[in-house]
Amino acid sequence: MADEQAPGILALPELNGKIESGEIDTVLAVVPDLFGRLLGRHIPGIRFLEETTKQGFWLPGALFVPQLGTGSRPGAAVTSGGDIRCRPLLETLRLAPWLDRTALVFCQSLEATTGQPLAVAPRSLLQTQLDRLAEAGYRAQAGASLDFYIFNEAPGSLRARAYQGPLPAEAFGGPADSLPAGRLEPLLANARRYLLRGGVAVAHSQGTAAPGQYSLGLAPAGVMALADGQALAKQCLKLLAPQYGQAVSFMAQVTAEMAGSVAALRLSLWSPAGRRNRFGGEEVLGPGRASDECRWFLGGWLRHLPALMPFFAPTVNSYKRYVLGDGWRVAWSGRGYPAGVRVVEGPGRGAELESWLAGADVNLYLAYAAWIAAGLDGLAHKTEPPDLLAEPVLLPTSLAMAVDALAGSDFARQAFGDAVVDFYVAVFRQEQAAYELAVTDWERGRYFEQI
Repeated sequence: MADEQAPGILALPELNGKIESGEIDTVLAVVPDLFGRLLGRHIPGIRFLEETTKQGFWLPGALFVPQLGTGSRPGAAVTSGGDIRCRPLLETLRLAPWLDRTALVFCQSLEATTGQPLAVAPRSLLQTQLDRLAEAGYRAQAGASLDFYIFNEAPGSLRARAYQGPLPAEAFGGPADSLPAGRLEPLLANARRYLLRGGVAVAHSQGTAAPGQYSLGLAPAGVMALADGQALAKQCLKLLAPQYGQAVSFMAQVTAEMAGSVAALRLSLWSPAGRRNRFGGEEVLGPGRASDECRWFLGGWLRHLPALMPFFAPTVNSYKRYVLGDGWRVAWSGRGYPAGVRVVEGPGRGAELESWLAGADVNLYLAYAAWIAAGLDGLAHKTEPPDLLAEPVLLPTSLAMAVDALAGSDFARQAFGDAVVDFYVAVFRQEQAAYELAVTDWERGRYFEQI
């Protein structure tokens, strides 16, 4: 597990030189929101160097509550109802080649009154759990493969007809089919190139389960770097696709007829120096071997998973994928067995955990924060996982059920704090309420004439 600086990451003197030469004239300073969208502002390069690096800037505190039409924003009290200060994290400064003459930097969200990290901010939530992991004597490595669909229509055209009848970019295709993927290389290849130049460790892209569906593989990295990479990859693809008359979607279930889109996530724990995979061992675990630490981490995760599902499946649409695919019953296994959770061979002569639970709409900051919190509890209590394949964990089948489980979880409140849990419960309930107010095409088709 190496700590090498990724290509595209900029030191401040490098940025200064690129601004002086005219190669860069804008810095996009961002914070990820609850859905992993990058919110922030475009700052002239000189002003960023002279002012923003020293003072930061202010954004509305309510930005962490997604706007759903008009009305109040539940959870505003958690952010003091006012502004938040954004402090650039200069170690994340990088090129953003998919934008014209632009660099990008992630920011830390700070409370206006105390100057402390804003606990509900997704990056803060993950950093808190990574700090707890370090205190326990571990560091984490993670990787991901992110599904998405490409459609042969510009976003504006799809939007004008309420996203009805989206046409996948290819009429045929399947897992690793290189012919249809090759026809989409103008988009996919540029996305890979731009992301690599922007410090995102892209491993591959390939066709997946259905025509027009592709996955982007992100190579093993630190957990925060991986979550940043997901946010950047989604922004890059969404900005590039319209240039080719196309659109991309990271919905978990675009239509009932199309295959769902998954985020395959991997996680392993390492020694503090990153030299030894702590999940590696000689204890029997399913069809393979791993350490007691791996077994207990798995046990804690599976024990608390039902209460933490909003962090893995944050939208109403997330649960359509589970119901349509019978994914609400989750067992664990080794490689070669069909299961939502697997223990597989990992790097460093060790093992790693692999999850197929989350959909493409997952926010990796939240998912890995929840995964690590549950695993740490398993380590602390030496929690045994259920029997291999024989005892499936039953998951909530709707966002409403999942949020109720989160609200009532003593573990979640202990791991994240009451204020954080109450904030996320309020926001997810707002999402559910917005859905329940909608009158759908299905309802009109079923009831308009017949009732």
